[in-house]
Amino acid sequence: MYNRKKRVIEIYFVLYLAALILLIPQSKKEEEENGKILADNRIFQLPFNLKAEKNALNTLLTFDSTGMKIVSADTVNTIYFTGNVKDVKFEFEIEDQSINRKINLMDEKSGNTRYFRVSEDLENQNAKFMWHPVMNELKNNTFVVNVEATAVSNDPETLGAVVKDNIRFILNYQVVYDFEGAAVAMEMTGVNDTRIDTVVINPTVDSRTLFSPNVILTPTDDIVRSIAYTKWRNEIFVFGLDLNSDLRRQPIIEISHVPDKSNKGTAKIVGFTNNTIVVEGDTPEFGSMKVKLNIIRHADGKELSREFRVIAELLDDPIYSEIMYPDVKFTIEPNLPMLSNRENVTKLMNSEGRAVHVSENNMPFTFTPTLADIDKEYTIERYVNDKIIGKKFKISVKDFPEPEIHRIARFEKNKVRVFTNSYGLHQGAENYIKSIEITEGNAVAREIIGAQNISKDKQIVTKQVFEIVPRDDSKPFSFKIRAIAQNNKKSKIVSYPDN
Repeated sequence: MYNRKKRVIEIYFVLYLAALILLIPQSKKEEEENGKILADNRIFQLPFNLKAEKNALNTLLTFDSTGMKIVSADTVNTIYFTGNVKDVKFEFEIEDQSINRKINLMDEKSGNTRYFRVSEDLENQNAKFMWHPVMNELKNNTFVVNVEATAVSNDPETLGAVVKDNIRFILNYQVVYDFEGAAVAMEMTGVNDTRIDTVVINPTVDSRTLFSPNVILTPTDDIVRSIAYTKWRNEIFVFGLDLNSDLRRQPIIEISHVPDKSNKGTAKIVGFTNNTIVVEGDTPEFGSMKVKLNIIRHADGKELSREFRVIAELLDDPIYSEIMYPDVKFTIEPNLPMLSNRENVTKLMNSEGRAVHVSENNMPFTFTPTLADIDKEYTIERYVNDKIIGKKFKISVKDFPEPEIHRIARFEKNKVRVFTNSYGLHQGAENYIKSIEITEGNAVAREIIGAQNISKDKQIVTKQVFEIVPRDDSKPFSFKIRAIAQNNKKSKIVSYPDN
């Protein structure tokens, strides 16, 4: 009995000692080590970074007596991004180093061109760059694609900061003049290791090219899109025949109008070289037309022909505000139609005839007038191939309107509410009504806090509500008031009751 009681006491004593040990504070060194372990166990967040799936896209074409054909075309590159970010924006710049020319693709809505296209999948953190090889380019070429992306950080340590990264890859365009050479080139470049986005085509006739044995006719554009009432132009490349010596007669042009000849479209040959025929004419006023070029080879009298279409594109007005106000950013959209092989430029000109902004390739741009621009005029001018098209569009810069007392409404006996509008900005902030001035009468005014509303249209209208009561209840309740804005402009004087 005694031993059992002693054993129970010993167990309680051990538990008591264990509790005391747990209450002893940790040493500073132990805390640092434990903190280090916790820090090391935090989830690692990758920084904002771009990575291309491929460093180069290789295209191999052949050219022989049957024309130009694609043997292998790697046409898609996926650009991935990492990081805890939002509002990711891509910009692709394609540089043709042979002619020192650059093309910018801002996004998939506004930047796609005939040969280059962008498709974004931000949910899966990537963007796809796609291109289509030029089928009438007979020389090797290399394009450099520069990719830049910006985003807004969601990382707690850099929340809201704008982050940026950029990478580059190349497009290789190679032409060989026989299929055996193409096979060797494919083996050397390794393009036989096909991917889902790599197209390999057997040596067959290109569907875009009409030909007879040893002669090929292929236009720069199968469909020429041109603005109605303007000139259009197209080039037809002739391979396997010398136009200076191998023609039996002059080339002939045939035209078919759609819907009929009333659209007044024309076509004529304006020049040629050893292997190129240049055709141009007046764009139809509406509809379209088919243009057919016929040539006869002198050696055997073989007739060859090639058709293409000319489609009239109507010229819409640019999208812009005819009246602008200082310190407000306005967007101007050139709103030009899609055109074939035409360089287009939109200029914003000041009254001295100087361009204050130039936009290429139909890209929208912004303009923010200053206080110095008040009462000045600007014009929008649009050019296609360095020739102005359509009319000029005027923009007038005006000062913001004066504040106004929009309405006075009786709310209760001896209590009215005054509704005001003020316009624009003052020192970068909304130009609100700072006070209601009682110019005459028995009245006291105060603003109803929380009733303010700001409309972010081009004028930036600040709407406020004030309450007016008698200063002396024993006197008649009548008054004359005016509103004073933050920029010290004053409204017209308004009376109550309205006499």
